[in-house]
Amino acid sequence: MALTGNDLLDISLEIARRNTDVARKREASKIYDFLAGNQIEYIKKNPAETTEHFNKRPKVFFNLTEAVAETLALLYSRPVKREFIDEKNEPIQAIADTFQEVCEDFTAVMQDIDELTILEGVMGIRPIWDEEENKITFRVYTPDMIDVYETDEGRVEAVVIEFGVLTPPVKALSSTGKILVAIPKWDEETSNTNIIKHIWTREMFYKVKDGKVVEETPNAYGEIPIVFFRNQKPIMDFWSSKIPGRQIVNANETLNKMMTDLIWGILFQSHGQLALYGARKDFIPIFGPDTYINLPENAKAEILAPKFEVEKILFAVNSIIDMALLSLRIPKGAVRMEATQTKSGVALVAEQAPLIDFQKKRALRFKSYEKKLIQLALKTADIYGQRNIPENYKVRINYTEPKEPLNQNEMNMWQFKFLNNIASPVDFLMAKDPDLTRDEAEKIVIQNKAWFKTNTVSGLSTQEKTTLKAKIEGGK
Repeated sequence: MALTGNDLLDISLEIARRNTDVARKREASKIYDFLAGNQIEYIKKNPAETTEHFNKRPKVFFNLTEAVAETLALLYSRPVKREFIDEKNEPIQAIADTFQEVCEDFTAVMQDIDELTILEGVMGIRPIWDEEENKITFRVYTPDMIDVYETDEGRVEAVVIEFGVLTPPVKALSSTGKILVAIPKWDEETSNTNIIKHIWTREMFYKVKDGKVVEETPNAYGEIPIVFFRNQKPIMDFWSSKIPGRQIVNANETLNKMMTDLIWGILFQSHGQLALYGARKDFIPIFGPDTYINLPENAKAEILAPKFEVEKILFAVNSIIDMALLSLRIPKGAVRMEATQTKSGVALVAEQAPLIDFQKKRALRFKSYEKKLIQLALKTADIYGQRNIPENYKVRINYTEPKEPLNQNEMNMWQFKFLNNIASPVDFLMAKDPDLTRDEAEKIVIQNKAWFKTNTVSGLSTQEKTTLKAKIEGGK
């Protein structure tokens, strides 16, 4: 039967969709690898270099990806207030206690989600009831594990989570069969062996193994029990979102390649290679710092080593880092651990302004996502943990507003108040964060006291340490 024009169009669109999904998943997998520090396998050999020679070279990587992600993911570095209220805006303490009991690691999970979403653009998370621990655990899904089926109106009808879809490493073999390199590779057409799929619709849950449905149960939630966090509201389709991890990883990959080549060049330049002219091919010289070469007649030798300026290469490396930070509006001082000149208060505020603006916008997006996740977690506790969660409650979330750094005048003012016992560290904390109660501020001061008892402050003299400690512990 001949294919019609519509058939060919459908086939073409399906092929395009699959190719797009493969590219998206490869990129997501790579971004996560860079964050986790699995970067060496992505360092590529030079065009004229043999694989065997490349594998002998030392490899180095620097986790710029993790440094940038931790710099930007500050939304949950400050206390977050979560309240459960009824229709009259009165607090419901019973729900608050239940949530605290069954989701005790919630803040730590949200910190990871914040960091991963910044890099990946979209992240999925699902609350699961742990019968042994009698509490909620959270399963995080990166984009390379997720397929989403949505209507033309953007309504998600089904979500597929795939486990074990990375093929075994693709091996490059020498003529003798020796494995020279192993690189993980995405392959959508791999066999179904060890592949498990969880398929969620609003009505049903399916578990598929080796291409066969091995479990089929009604969906007790009445909704797809996965909450998606994203950097940006989708515009064209589900996956359209800002992916800062793309440019971070590209810069990180370039940095690793340059530093790997630099290390090899330095070793080559330091040791060099012996070049012999006019000697027989079977002549094997023995040489070193304490020996000499007995050359055959009419033969000569010299040490060959490349000459290059390390400073220029390091300057290029730093330029790559600076451009990556600039493109993300991250101040250099937020990532670089180096001594800088004392800056004015105005300069500090101006430098930190992009990061503060980023966190404020992020709080607006994450508030709705977090509310959905909390409600889904409590529904999970109600369905599978028999916790009898009341209906018709609302969740209210308040993120601590990011604060601009102190300028010099403010620093002088507080120093004067401390020295003259006009104010205490508790007063300072409450002034900088109006949402803090006195009890909360006192707890922070107590934690600081405990820290000072078990740690020393490097870079200060004994007198300076004593003075600083007295200021922190003063004003009880």
